[in-house]
Amino acid sequence: RDVYVVSGPLFLPDDSSAASDAPPPAAASAAAAASASPAVDASAARRRPGPRRRRVAYDVIGPHEVAVPTHLFKVVLAEQTGTGERRLAAFLLPNAPVRGHPDIDEFAVPLADVERASGLTLFEELGAARHSATEVRPLCGAGAAARCGRGAMDGRIAGWKLLGHLKLAGDCSALEEAWGAVPPKTEAFGLMRRTYEDRSGTMACPLAEKRRGEGT
Repeated sequence: RDVYVVSGPLFLPDDSSAASDAPPPAAASAAAAASASPAVDASAARRRPGPRRRRVAYDVIGPHEVAVPTHLFKVVLAEQTGTGERRLAAFLLPNAPVRGHPDIDEFAVPLADVERASGLTLFEELGAARHSATEVRPLCGAGAAARCGRGAMDGRIAGWKLLGHLKLAGDCSALEEAWGAVPPKTEAFGLMRRTYEDRSGTMACPLAEKRRGEGT
Protein backbone atom coordinates (compact mmCIF):
# COMPACT_ATOMS: atom_id res chain seq x y z
CA ARG A 1 0.00 0.00 0.00
CA ASP A 2 1.27 3.47 -0.90
CA VAL A 3 0.72 6.16 1.73
CA TYR A 4 0.92 9.90 1.13
CA VAL A 5 0.96 12.37 4.03
CA VAL A 6 0.61 16.15 3.93
CA SER A 7 1.20 18.08 7.16
CA GLY A 8 1.32 21.77 7.89
CA PRO A 9 0.70 24.67 10.27
CA LEU A 10 -2.49 26.69 10.66
CA PHE A 11 -3.29 29.99 12.31
CA LEU A 12 -6.92 29.80 13.38
CA PRO A 13 -9.09 32.28 15.29
CA ASP A 14 -10.06 31.68 18.89
CA ASP A 15 -13.84 31.60 19.30
CA SER A 16 -13.50 32.43 22.99
CA SER A 17 -11.77 35.75 22.25
CA ALA A 18 -13.56 38.77 23.65
CA ALA A 19 -12.99 40.46 20.31
CA SER A 20 -15.47 38.08 18.69
CA ASP A 21 -18.33 39.96 20.34
CA ALA A 22 -16.97 43.46 19.78
CA PRO A 23 -18.50 45.45 16.92
CA PRO A 24 -16.13 46.44 14.11
CA PRO A 25 -15.03 50.09 14.02
CA ALA A 26 -17.25 50.82 11.01
CA ALA A 27 -20.30 49.47 12.83
CA ALA A 28 -19.46 51.50 15.93
CA SER A 29 -19.12 54.66 13.85
CA ALA A 30 -22.44 53.97 12.14
CA ALA A 31 -24.15 53.48 15.49
CA ALA A 32 -22.73 56.76 16.77
CA ALA A 33 -23.90 58.57 13.66
CA ALA A 34 -27.35 57.06 14.02
CA SER A 35 -27.69 58.32 17.58
CA ALA A 36 -26.46 61.81 16.61
CA SER A 37 -28.64 62.32 13.53
CA PRO A 38 -32.47 62.26 13.77
CA ALA A 39 -32.68 61.57 10.03
CA VAL A 40 -31.26 58.05 10.48
CA ASP A 41 -33.61 55.17 11.34
CA ALA A 42 -31.77 53.90 14.44
CA SER A 43 -34.07 50.89 14.89
CA ALA A 44 -33.36 49.78 11.34
CA ALA A 45 -29.62 50.15 11.98
CA ARG A 46 -29.92 47.88 15.03
CA ARG A 47 -31.62 45.23 12.93
CA ARG A 48 -28.61 45.05 10.62
CA PRO A 49 -25.85 43.31 12.63
CA GLY A 50 -22.29 43.96 11.59
CA PRO A 51 -20.00 41.20 10.34
CA ARG A 52 -18.74 38.81 12.99
CA ARG A 53 -15.16 39.47 14.07
CA ARG A 54 -12.72 36.94 15.47
CA ARG A 55 -9.09 37.26 16.47
CA VAL A 56 -6.05 35.13 15.66
CA ALA A 57 -3.52 35.18 18.51
CA TYR A 58 -0.21 33.31 18.47
CA ASP A 59 3.19 33.28 20.16
CA VAL A 60 6.51 34.15 18.55
CA ILE A 61 9.79 32.55 19.58
CA GLY A 62 13.49 33.16 19.12
CA PRO A 63 15.47 36.29 18.19
CA HIS A 64 13.78 36.36 14.77
CA GLU A 65 10.31 36.08 16.33
CA VAL A 66 9.19 33.01 14.41
CA ALA A 67 5.41 32.68 14.54
CA VAL A 68 4.11 29.61 16.39
CA PRO A 69 1.01 28.12 14.69
CA THR A 70 -2.13 27.71 16.74
CA HIS A 71 -3.04 24.39 15.08
CA LEU A 72 -1.52 21.64 12.97
CA PHE A 73 -3.13 19.57 10.23
CA LYS A 74 -2.35 16.19 8.76
CA VAL A 75 -4.01 14.60 5.73
CA VAL A 76 -3.33 10.93 4.95
CA LEU A 77 -4.14 9.23 1.65
CA ALA A 78 -3.59 5.47 1.37
CA GLU A 79 -3.79 3.68 -1.99
CA GLN A 80 -3.92 -0.09 -2.22
CA THR A 81 -1.59 -1.34 -4.94
CA GLY A 82 -3.29 -3.75 -7.29
CA THR A 83 -6.89 -2.84 -6.51
CA GLY A 84 -6.42 0.93 -6.58
CA GLU A 85 -8.68 1.37 -3.54
CA ARG A 86 -8.11 4.73 -1.88
CA ARG A 87 -8.75 5.81 1.70
CA LEU A 88 -8.35 9.30 3.12
CA ALA A 89 -8.47 11.02 6.48
CA ALA A 90 -7.86 14.60 7.61
CA PHE A 91 -6.99 15.65 11.16
CA LEU A 92 -6.85 19.06 12.82
CA LEU A 93 -5.18 19.40 16.23
CA PRO A 94 -4.35 22.30 18.53
CA ASN A 95 -0.64 23.04 18.82
CA ALA A 96 -0.82 22.79 22.61
CA PRO A 97 -1.06 20.15 25.34
CA VAL A 98 -4.29 18.16 25.13
CA ARG A 99 -5.85 17.04 28.40
CA GLY A 100 -6.49 13.35 28.87
CA HIS A 101 -5.75 10.87 26.11
CA PRO A 102 -8.41 11.27 23.40
CA ASP A 103 -8.40 9.09 20.31
CA ILE A 104 -6.93 10.70 17.21
CA ASP A 105 -10.38 10.15 15.70
CA GLU A 106 -11.72 12.96 17.88
CA PHE A 107 -9.64 15.36 15.77
CA ALA A 108 -10.84 14.02 12.40
CA VAL A 109 -12.41 16.71 10.21
CA PRO A 110 -13.68 16.88 6.62
CA LEU A 111 -10.93 17.49 4.08
CA ALA A 112 -12.81 20.62 3.02
CA ASP A 113 -12.22 22.14 6.48
CA VAL A 114 -8.44 21.76 6.13
CA GLU A 115 -8.47 23.11 2.59
CA ARG A 116 -10.53 26.13 3.61
CA ALA A 117 -8.31 26.92 6.62
CA SER A 118 -5.01 26.42 4.78
CA GLY A 119 -5.94 27.82 1.37
CA LEU A 120 -4.57 24.64 -0.21
CA THR A 121 -6.12 22.16 -2.63
CA LEU A 122 -4.96 18.72 -1.50
CA PHE A 123 -4.83 15.62 -3.71
CA GLU A 124 -6.43 17.57 -6.54
CA GLU A 125 -6.01 14.60 -8.87
CA LEU A 126 -8.87 12.86 -7.05
CA GLY A 127 -11.29 15.55 -8.13
CA ALA A 128 -14.59 15.92 -6.29
CA ALA A 129 -14.27 12.30 -5.10
CA ARG A 130 -11.86 13.39 -2.35
CA HIS A 131 -14.78 15.07 -0.58
CA SER A 132 -17.06 12.01 -0.84
CA ALA A 133 -16.87 9.31 1.85
CA THR A 134 -18.58 6.88 -0.53
CA GLU A 135 -16.04 7.31 -3.34
CA VAL A 136 -12.92 7.66 -1.17
CA ARG A 137 -13.59 5.83 2.08
CA PRO A 138 -12.34 7.05 5.49
CA LEU A 139 -8.88 5.78 6.39
CA CYS A 140 -10.08 3.69 9.34
CA GLY A 141 -13.40 2.61 7.89
CA ALA A 142 -16.76 3.97 8.99
CA GLY A 143 -19.08 3.66 11.94
CA ALA A 144 -18.57 3.79 15.69
CA ALA A 145 -16.33 0.69 15.74
CA ALA A 146 -13.81 2.17 13.26
CA ARG A 147 -11.04 3.87 15.24
CA CYS A 148 -7.53 4.94 14.27
CA GLY A 149 -6.32 5.93 17.69
CA ARG A 150 -5.76 2.66 19.54
CA GLY A 151 -2.78 0.39 19.48
CA ALA A 152 -0.22 -1.56 21.46
CA MET A 153 1.54 1.64 22.61
CA ASP A 154 -1.65 3.35 23.75
CA GLY A 155 -1.14 2.87 27.49
CA ARG A 156 2.48 4.05 27.42
CA ILE A 157 1.62 7.11 25.33
CA ALA A 158 -1.12 7.98 27.80
CA GLY A 159 1.44 7.84 30.60
CA TRP A 160 3.83 10.14 28.77
CA LYS A 161 1.04 12.65 28.29
CA LEU A 162 0.14 12.56 31.98
CA LEU A 163 3.78 13.25 32.83
CA GLY A 164 3.81 16.11 30.34
CA HIS A 165 0.74 17.67 31.97
CA LEU A 166 2.52 17.63 35.33
CA LYS A 167 5.62 19.28 33.90
CA LEU A 168 3.66 21.95 32.01
CA ALA A 169 1.29 22.93 34.84
CA GLY A 170 1.55 26.68 35.22
CA ASP A 171 -0.06 27.09 38.64
CA CYS A 172 -1.14 25.09 41.68
CA SER A 173 -4.65 24.56 40.38
CA ALA A 174 -3.42 23.12 37.07
CA LEU A 175 -0.86 20.96 38.90
CA GLU A 176 -3.52 19.57 41.24
CA GLU A 177 -5.78 18.81 38.28
CA ALA A 178 -2.97 17.05 36.42
CA TRP A 179 -2.01 15.01 39.48
CA GLY A 180 -5.63 14.02 40.08
CA ALA A 181 -5.75 12.51 36.59
CA VAL A 182 -2.81 10.12 37.33
CA PRO A 183 -4.10 6.62 38.28
CA PRO A 184 -2.06 4.95 41.07
CA LYS A 185 -1.32 1.93 38.87
CA THR A 186 0.01 3.97 35.95
CA GLU A 187 3.34 2.84 34.50
CA ALA A 188 6.20 4.99 35.88
CA PHE A 189 3.97 6.21 38.72
CA GLY A 190 7.04 6.80 40.92
CA LEU A 191 8.49 9.20 38.35
CA MET A 192 5.18 11.03 38.14
CA ARG A 193 4.97 11.30 41.93
CA ARG A 194 8.49 12.76 42.11
CA THR A 195 7.65 15.20 39.31
CA TYR A 196 4.51 16.26 41.14
CA GLU A 197 6.41 16.78 44.40
CA ASP A 198 9.20 18.73 42.65
CA ARG A 199 6.73 20.99 40.87
CA SER A 200 4.78 21.48 44.09
CA GLY A 201 7.94 22.60 45.87
CA THR A 202 8.96 24.93 43.04
CA MET A 203 5.56 26.67 42.98
CA ALA A 204 4.98 26.44 46.78
CA CYS A 205 1.84 24.34 46.27
CA PRO A 206 0.38 22.18 49.06
CA LEU A 207 0.93 18.45 48.54
CA ALA A 208 -2.16 16.32 48.09
CA GLU A 209 -2.68 13.44 50.47
CA LYS A 210 -1.71 9.99 49.26
CA ARG A 211 -4.53 8.15 47.58
CA ARG A 212 -5.56 4.55 48.14
CA GLY A 213 -3.28 2.24 46.20
CA GLU A 214 -0.31 4.63 46.04
CA GLY A 215 1.76 2.79 48.61
CA THR A 216 4.44 4.48 50.63
